Amino acid sequence: GAAAALAAWGASRAGRSARKLGLRGRGLRGEELLSVQLHRVISHLRLLETSQLPPLPGGEAHPHAVALWGDRAAEMPRAMLASSADGLALPEDGGADDPGYTLGAFAWGAVWLDSFAAALAHRETRAALGRGGGRKGGTAVVLGASLGYEAYAIGLSHGVRTVGVELLCSLRDLAEQVRSDRRVAPDLVSFECADALSWRLPKDTRLVYCDDTAWDAHAIQGLAKKLGDELPAGVVVLHNQPHGFNADPRFKLLQVVEVATSWNTRHPLIVHMTQPASSAARAALKGEL
Repeated sequence: GAAAALAAWGASRAGRSARKLGLRGRGLRGEELLSVQLHRVISHLRLLETSQLPPLPGGEAHPHAVALWGDRAAEMPRAMLASSADGLALPEDGGADDPGYTLGAFAWGAVWLDSFAAALAHRETRAALGRGGGRKGGTAVVLGASLGYEAYAIGLSHGVRTVGVELLCSLRDLAEQVRSDRRVAPDLVSFECADALSWRLPKDTRLVYCDDTAWDAHAIQGLAKKLGDELPAGVVVLHNQPHGFNADPRFKLLQVVEVATSWNTRHPLIVHMTQPASSAARAALKGEL
């Protein structure tokens, strides 16, 4: 907050508005610094996921807290069954060859956003976010958005329209409820319920963050193929697992950044940028992917 206020003061001294610098946006209650919105919503989410939200004035539990764990637990098995080819059983139970999504893919963890910011600091990443030019100039996408931490970090830190995609509709519904209650405008950050492997990427996508740390290997490989097939050159892709990405010539490695998380203080986050592949490389890909 203090840093953003100083930046806004410096902008005024230089004759440039905070809005033009991406520091100020329109919330649901008028103009305010985006850093204020970011602090407000992230503080709420941290209290929510650690079961520290205060009760309502009448003593009832906060509805966000009630919705998070109970609804998520009920929806996970349904999502696992729906992801298998026959929608009835996983291979170990005599189901189809398609393994679907396993329980491990729904593991919960936290990324500390002060260190996550380093993953957005590469010049190509900054350029991609800059090309977004705000809400009308391009879109950032977060696949596996959960409650929206990374979506808010990208959208409210850089003033770029950001869409979070979450497989569990109960989490998406809760994320939208929190966004509305915390007064973040929907034309800046919004959430959709869909499977990342089949969701249609916006044509103006500039950056994709994949929260794939716990995803099944076959899902990550499928995602890498989807992004390589559908994204144009010059889109920055941040992800946590190398499956399918490192061997694909359509992804140029920019950097590997260590970020602090709840399970690893030096978790590697991989940053690629899409690039054209030669015809020979594309032919090879057809046989490998």
